Amino acid sequence: NAQWEQLESQYKGLVVCDLQDALKSHEGLVRKHLFSCLQTAQDKLDALHAACWNKGVFIFVPRDTVVSTPIELDLVKSSNHSFQHVLAVVEEGARVSFDERCVSRLPSQKPFVRTGRIELIVCPNAHADWYSLQDLNNQAFNFASRRALVGAGSSVDFWSAEFGGRVARSDVTAVLQGRSASSKNYGVYAVKGEQQLDLDVSSVHAEAETVSDMHTRGVLLDRSKAIYRGLVKMHANAGRSNGYQKSENLLLSDSAEVDAVPYLEIDTSDVKCSHGASMGHVDREKLFYLMSRGIAEREAVLQIAQGFLAPILDKAPYRDWALKVRARVQERVSA
Repeated sequence: NAQWEQLESQYKGLVVCDLQDALKSHEGLVRKHLFSCLQTAQDKLDALHAACWNKGVFIFVPRDTVVSTPIELDLVKSSNHSFQHVLAVVEEGARVSFDERCVSRLPSQKPFVRTGRIELIVCPNAHADWYSLQDLNNQAFNFASRRALVGAGSSVDFWSAEFGGRVARSDVTAVLQGRSASSKNYGVYAVKGEQQLDLDVSSVHAEAETVSDMHTRGVLLDRSKAIYRGLVKMHANAGRSNGYQKSENLLLSDSAEVDAVPYLEIDTSDVKCSHGASMGHVDREKLFYLMSRGIAEREAVLQIAQGFLAPILDKAPYRDWALKVRARVQERVSA
């Protein structure tokens, strides 16, 4: 990857390479952190992935390094079964952004399975932004997770967009294991046809004075289905912490279905924790107003859908990602 080579030459000590190669050239560092984020989960798919992973990327951002350009990760280039693993270690005081693209929109003659596991280690007083865009074709069964261990005084922001796959599951988890750690977890999605989307979003507050904010918005068309499971977990020693989650869903079809299951696990009383969920169809009065101004019905629905997702997309610091997401929403709602 030309961009990886350029970044490695620009930033001393920065490493972006194949994970299997890193097991030889950076064995001690890789073995210290590999699968450390997955130890907190009890998932059969994690076990399958750990046994079968065949592709991967290792990223190491050295202490106090500020990488101004997002590190690009193109994780899917074919319609074959794949088990892909990414391990990223951000050392103390470093700042970095990642641009993950999981795209395979060419038609496939047969179904294929992909598992993707992202492990993000954010050391004390560091910051990482993780942008992801999933747009696989309609034969894909995609099971992806992004999990971060966040150190004291550090922060991680996840920005996720889900569009493709026959069946897609996305698990995004931040474990705030250091005092004053924080995380934001913002996601959008647009599904259609007979797609099924399963979203699991979690913030685990393992230390005191930690803060998390989770917000997901999505639109559903045709006979698509989605389920949102959100968790804010407060450990007993997570006093003076604050956690919030919200799921909002817009149904553009009477046949579309969505279930929202936000829940809290709180083992201490000295915290602030709240959640909310909503779902509904297009406001007919708003649609009538737009159409009365000469806007065709399909264009009016698109404008409503774009406006519904705007509160999240407008927050994204990485404008290229937001523009790509908006363009893909337009394609899916307009088609």
